[in-house]
Amino acid sequence: MGQKPTVCSVISVLILGIVLSGVLNAAPVPGVISLTVDATDAPRKILHATETIPVRSGQLKLAYAKWIPGEHGPTGPIVDLAGLLISASGKPIRWFRNPEDMYQIRLDVPAGVQTIDLVFDFLLAPNAEGFSSGASSSSQLAVVSWNLVVLYPADLLPDKIMVAPSIKIPAGWQYGTALEAKEPVGETTHFATVSLTTLVDSPVLMGAHFRKIDLTPGSGVSHSIAIAAEAEEDLAMTPEQLEGSKRLIPEANALFGARHYDRYVFLVTLSDQVAHFGLEHHQCSDDRMPERVLIDNDPRRAWASLLPHE
Repeated sequence: MGQKPTVCSVISVLILGIVLSGVLNAAPVPGVISLTVDATDAPRKILHATETIPVRSGQLKLAYAKWIPGEHGPTGPIVDLAGLLISASGKPIRWFRNPEDMYQIRLDVPAGVQTIDLVFDFLLAPNAEGFSSGASSSSQLAVVSWNLVVLYPADLLPDKIMVAPSIKIPAGWQYGTALEAKEPVGETTHFATVSLTTLVDSPVLMGAHFRKIDLTPGSGVSHSIAIAAEAEEDLAMTPEQLEGSKRLIPEANALFGARHYDRYVFLVTLSDQVAHFGLEHHQCSDDRMPERVLIDNDPRRAWASLLPHE
């Protein structure tokens, strides 16, 4: 783009790469991981995941993200991963947990096998406490953080691991994400292939009550707000609120003099049933606030600085 990245963006990319893998010298992954998340049971706090991972024969270590965005410790919620089945050409493969690291599993890939298939569930947290691994769903909306639903080769740098992600959302719901969407196939939306680093940095917000607002219409760079709420009335935004949100973009450009993204979307969740926080990502932010922030004065004042901060 001919623009220099900010110091914060460079540091963020470096940290994300290191915490996901911890391996600085790794061979390129021999192919693209296919990852599909069925989120149609998100209102019941269950995500269904399937993966196809390119492999070579011999011993393989798969990892689950231990250090995740926004957390200050090794808190990846592996305890909520359930029902893992691994197979190749329909034949099951036995796997074992690494006795020295609960975030790794080991298996022996049979000779001649080039891909393995994984099927598992993730049980979404029920309590509206904590940070990014806290409650992320209700009967009306959900935020899917990809690090919750992916296993990956443990000895490869996440920048070198390419993933082709897709997602199926509940009927009648809409979604927002910084990922680039392809043409949907049936009820499943496919996204452009990205590195594992970028995938984890690009959550998906979805909901039955949903609104998307273009903040820079006619601009060459897309800036938008995607809002999911518990009720339709919670989506109301006054002209003054909308104008204030639109002013964020030129003011940020004037302050920093550069941008480090191709597109940007504020993913805004309005619910009293999810954890409340703001989390910066490369091309989006995950902003979770009380349900009536847009329509009641007290919560609006209390959370007014969140989007400008992110």
